[in-house]
Amino acid sequence: MAKNRTFRALLLFLAASAALLLSCSANDGPTAVSVGGGGGLSSSKPGDGGEIPGPGTPAGTLEASRPSSARNALTGAPLEEFYFVWYYTAFLHPYGPGLGDWWRYGSIPEVLSDVRAVGASEGFLDPFSRYLDSAQAHAYWTADEATVDTTVFVERLDDEVALVQISSFRRHSVGRESGDTAGTWSEFLDALDATASDRATILDLRGNPGGDYAACMGVADEILGAQPFFVLWRGWSRLNADVPEYTTVVGADGGRGEGRRWVVLQDSGSASCAELVATSVQSAADPKIPVVGTRSYGKGIGQSLLDGPHGGMLSVTSMVIFSAADGRTYHGVGIEPDTLVSDPDEQLAAAYALARAPAGSSAADSSASALPDSSAARPAPPPAPDFAGLQRRLVARRSASAPEMTIPGPGLRKAR
Repeated sequence: MAKNRTFRALLLFLAASAALLLSCSANDGPTAVSVGGGGGLSSSKPGDGGEIPGPGTPAGTLEASRPSSARNALTGAPLEEFYFVWYYTAFLHPYGPGLGDWWRYGSIPEVLSDVRAVGASEGFLDPFSRYLDSAQAHAYWTADEATVDTTVFVERLDDEVALVQISSFRRHSVGRESGDTAGTWSEFLDALDATASDRATILDLRGNPGGDYAACMGVADEILGAQPFFVLWRGWSRLNADVPEYTTVVGADGGRGEGRRWVVLQDSGSASCAELVATSVQSAADPKIPVVGTRSYGKGIGQSLLDGPHGGMLSVTSMVIFSAADGRTYHGVGIEPDTLVSDPDEQLAAAYALARAPAGSSAADSSASALPDSSAARPAPPPAPDFAGLQRRLVARRSASAPEMTIPGPGLRKAR
């Protein structure tokens, strides 16, 4: 198996290199740049960047006699851009074109459309691989590097339970533009310090579209410590024999939130990096952290961002995430909560009940007045929080602080 992959990669390399030499005589050729995020996944959110026509796009024609300086009929882009897209897509994407297919394509959309179609036939849906022209690439990096307002908020539900809301995972936020733990990660550390004396903490990831990989992995580290988070498939292992095809991502020990009682909230708007935190939580063996809400969005893939000709950029899927608990990918399916609750107010009530429940109890027998030690004298229960008012505040904050990017519709989710 490994020899076949190596042989195929070698053939692809030779074929692509020859194509590039023929078509890019006046161009230095494609150059790979850093992958977005701190640890390997891109910092892109679902829906950002330029849109590429999907399957069914009219095909251009690549004639064998066409000179290398020709421009394809569909996009008007120089052919070296097509070769650039094919070269990296064939190597990095789990369903890239085969060696004998390169001559069929006459345009950038055709290559990416075919990759999507092949992946879809295997149940792997990918609307995120796309080519961005120079203007789109500039807009992407401007948004990615922007400093945003606060992304982490703390709400006190009673004297023993707090809620920490994360609206998105950002590399830079106001007053936290630099350092090893900048942005959302730095804000989360402050939230942990502010709630250190609480008996339980609710982490609210509802409506969180994801964001910076280093930020969300920092949050997972602080909660879980040195436990397996998830399994990562990396496409560039085809190019480098020293890179394992599958890697188990493990957290770092010594997190400030380790050993604390946690409950996690998610919904269909929890995507990308937010799902990395959720799947890491569900894979954790000690302690078991309940997840409450509805099924998450289902973006279990990551993209590499690569510089292209003329200031353009290719975002190509090169990573697939699998659960460390059962080895399955949640891409296109979503992550199921441990406790399914559809109404947003009732989600808060269910999470609060679990947060106050005695250690080891289940959602079925938990109650808002439960104490950590069931044998102790039972004082009067605290007044129930105003969950409807709390929900309105959380939604308002999330809307005000979330980046101006949208999540695609339900077309990503495949039938179960």
